[in-house]
Amino acid sequence: MAQVWQPATLSRPQLEERRLFAEPSLREGTLSSAQLAELCGVGSSAVRKWRQRLRSQGSLEATVASGPLRRLTDADLAELIGLLQAGPDPDQYPDQRWTCPCIRAVIGLNFDVWYHVDHLSRLLHAWGFSRQQPVKWAAEQDQDAVAAWIDTRVPELERTIEAGETLAFLDEVGFSLKPTVARTWAPCG
Repeated sequence: MAQVWQPATLSRPQLEERRLFAEPSLREGTLSSAQLAELCGVGSSAVRKWRQRLRSQGSLEATVASGPLRRLTDADLAELIGLLQAGPDPDQYPDQRWTCPCIRAVIGLNFDVWYHVDHLSRLLHAWGFSRQQPVKWAAEQDQDAVAAWIDTRVPELERTIEAGETLAFLDEVGFSLKPTVARTWAPCG
C-alpha cells in the first residue's frame, strides 16, 4: 500500500483533509490502525486518537477555538471609546496626544484591566482607531491673510529683484533631537 500524504508539514486545512480522508475507513473498520496509519502517513497513535474522537464527537472535522474571553464588556468598551474621543485630560497629558502608554493608563485606572502596551495597537485598530499625524500648519493660520500677502507683497519683491537688489530671507532656526511631529491615536475618518 503506497503512502498518500507526503509533505512533512501540513497546513490546518490539509490536516483536516487527511482526517476526513481517513474517516470512512475508521467508520467501516475496513483497515487496521497500522494500515490506515501507513496510508495517511501518521503514527498508529494518531489513528487511535482519531477513532476516539470519532466515537466522542461523531466527526473528524476541525473545531474552531473560541479564543480568550474579552476583558472589557460592551458597555466598558463604549465608555472607553467615548473617553478617547473626548481627548486626553490636559492636566494629565499636557501634549494632548493619545499614546499607547496613556491609553493603557486610562483603561487600567477606569476599568482595572491592564493591557500590554504593545498589544494595544491591535485592539485600537479593531475598535476603529488609527495612528494619525497632525496637520503641518498652525491652526491659527489665516488663509485669507496668506493669500492677501501673496497678492500684494510677492509682486513688490519680484520688482525689487528685477531692479538688481539682493533679497535675503532670515529665519530663527533651532535644532532638537526631539521630533517636532508626533502621532496620536484618533478615530478613523
